[in-house]
Amino acid sequence: LAVGGEAGARQVVRNLIADVDLELALSGRRSVAEVDRSLVTRFER
Repeated sequence: LAVGGEAGARQVVRNLIADVDLELALSGRRSVAEVDRSLVTRFER
């Protein structure tokens, strides 16, 4: 974040929002409020 300054930080936030929007769409959810534990799986190494 330090390299891009404020503009870089804003881009990171925009990317995070876009990622969340995509994951919601792929899971068939329209909002974060619709997310529940059924979407979470435990991964053991």
